[in-house]
Amino acid sequence: MNVPQLCLKCQTTLRHGTLRMECPACGAHWPLNQSIPSYDSANYHGEVTQETIHDLIALAEQGHWLTAARTMFRDSNPELYDYIADLNRASWIPILPIGQNSTVLDVSSGLGALTHALALNYHHVVSVEAVAEMVRFSKLRLDQEGLKNVDLIQTTLAGLPFSTDTFDLIVLNGVLEWVREWRSSGTSREAQIAVLSDLRRLLKPRGVLVIGGENRFGYTSFLRPRGHPRVRSITRMCSWLDALYRRLEKPGFYRSLADSPKSDGPYTHSPNGYVDLLRQAGFPVVDLWWPPNGYNSPHTMLRASNRAAIRSYCDFDRRYKDRLHGYALARQVRHWAVVDTRLIHRTLPDVIMIAAPSGDRDEQLHSGVPLLAAFEKQHLPGERYYADSLTTHPYKNKAVLTVGSGNTDTHAVVKIANVTLPGAEIVQQSYQKLQRLHAGFTTTDPFLAGSIPSPMGVVRVGSLLATMESSADGSRLLDLVLDRRYFDRRDRVRRHLERITSWLIASKPALDASASDGLIDAIPSEWLVAPGRDTGAEPGSAPERFSGAQHGDFYPENIFIDEDSQRLCVIDWDSCATGYPPLFDWFCVVTGLYYTHERVGGLPRGQTVEFTSFRQTYFEASWFSEVIVSLSHQLCDRLGLDSARLLEYFILYIVVRYRQFLSHSQFEEKHYWGPLNKQLYEQYYQFLLKNQTQCCFWKSPAPGLL
Repeated sequence: MNVPQLCLKCQTTLRHGTLRMECPACGAHWPLNQSIPSYDSANYHGEVTQETIHDLIALAEQGHWLTAARTMFRDSNPELYDYIADLNRASWIPILPIGQNSTVLDVSSGLGALTHALALNYHHVVSVEAVAEMVRFSKLRLDQEGLKNVDLIQTTLAGLPFSTDTFDLIVLNGVLEWVREWRSSGTSREAQIAVLSDLRRLLKPRGVLVIGGENRFGYTSFLRPRGHPRVRSITRMCSWLDALYRRLEKPGFYRSLADSPKSDGPYTHSPNGYVDLLRQAGFPVVDLWWPPNGYNSPHTMLRASNRAAIRSYCDFDRRYKDRLHGYALARQVRHWAVVDTRLIHRTLPDVIMIAAPSGDRDEQLHSGVPLLAAFEKQHLPGERYYADSLTTHPYKNKAVLTVGSGNTDTHAVVKIANVTLPGAEIVQQSYQKLQRLHAGFTTTDPFLAGSIPSPMGVVRVGSLLATMESSADGSRLLDLVLDRRYFDRRDRVRRHLERITSWLIASKPALDASASDGLIDAIPSEWLVAPGRDTGAEPGSAPERFSGAQHGDFYPENIFIDEDSQRLCVIDWDSCATGYPPLFDWFCVVTGLYYTHERVGGLPRGQTVEFTSFRQTYFEASWFSEVIVSLSHQLCDRLGLDSARLLEYFILYIVVRYRQFLSHSQFEEKHYWGPLNKQLYEQYYQFLLKNQTQCCFWKSPAPGLL
């Protein structure tokens, strides 16, 4: 126990006894339950019923906490499973202006996901939770993970036994709106100010407070899709009905506080209201971020002051859903009402706040981020970078920061991984590939100059490994494709595809040269084995191996095109490898365009346009399929491939994509990653099996593959 705990009556440092915490001055004492100090408690409330949490604990005691959570919730309640298991609920860690030797307080830590993530990044964590069942599950979790740098304490916000200037970081995630549960005197606002003022006292002078909360006037308040009500309840009866509504709306995932005699329901604010509240409580520096998927799923975070980025995100989200799920009038109306009117900037549903009790905003919250400071010191002297957006994925050990330079108005991309978790080596290896490829592309062909990002440096800060590369010029191909009239301009589409084929041809020598250096690995041989067949090949039946390297994830989201010069820039080389079947990258980009003959209307929930696009692209005659076939033959001719094997190459593309998804899914199950959908490419394969003679690449059957 590294953080001293104080007597709640006389503020003397407590003595850790065998069965209790004891005050040597006044004689007060508090019990130890399984070595966990218990200063205060609360009646059960949580994300599941009390009976369910008991079942979860029992299952975790028999095996492992993650297996228990997966067994009980992954299929029946995936939202709750992510809430428990996804460490990227603390995605904001890399943008905090504190070092790895920090001491952290996680208030009302629940089932321990944030505490778990914080313990992997900082020297010492104190995890405070009032509900006994939550504390018990967290202890199992931390013990089974071998995390020894966490102090678990059972108490409430009204009984924090810590001294002034103790913590470098305090996390208050989804808690501020409920503080009236522990402070009954005064108004809800006064209770919040009192709690924040007390937390400010516990922070060191250069410490920060992270708060996740909901906007009282968020635009989803009117839709009520999830979570608790956004506006303060007017009466005790309203609060009770709100809680009941949530139970019916999202069974098995609710916060059951309605029976509390103190409950007035949650008390939230607008973003500006939160800023005023924090300043009144002694936090003059407040940085606001918008997590579009909610503060409990901050897999994307945009700086709230960057209105252009928020507008761009909303536009992309609407157009992507229109293309993938079909055009829906209601979606257009909602976008007009919220985004086009610029109401979005006042009605962001959720906010994450990074607040500091002192210091200059730019100096502490922007330039004080250790990772960025390390890049400035080691690689980019004179530059001052600030984080502008953050993107990650559930369970994935990789976050991407978009950063800007306040000095030169340039932007760069920072990729981050935690070295204590599986998968961190991918970020390091990807950067090494980029270095080698950049050198080869620069010297091989002037046509390739600037067509991949420039490597700018790699740093290690505590448990975080980070690489920096230049941002891509031009427009992302996916953004261009999502224009609903994109395929109406056939000449433009053909021009883009011709430029891509030219790049694929020009890049082959540089890719092959890089592969010969040994920095680029080969894909597993079993990835070439068709679905339904045993990957343990019998003697003499091993699949054909292919030489040469390819990008491996050559989809429109990774391709940028300058419309004026028609130059390409290709990003994200994580999957670059040898052994992919010929034209693999080409088939990736064609499939990722999501071509359909006509605009697709709204599809039933859960359905996407992907299979329809696959069928219409490759199995139905159209101007687009003619372009694809023509350019495919040109690629074969220029790359020295046998065009008579086009169908075989296409089949192998489907096979490898299926195996990629299957492999990732198995890896993710082992290492805290969520399940991926591998069924789509299996569906593609089965359709191709039955309809190969209708495929646009049909010449003759591909023996041995179907």
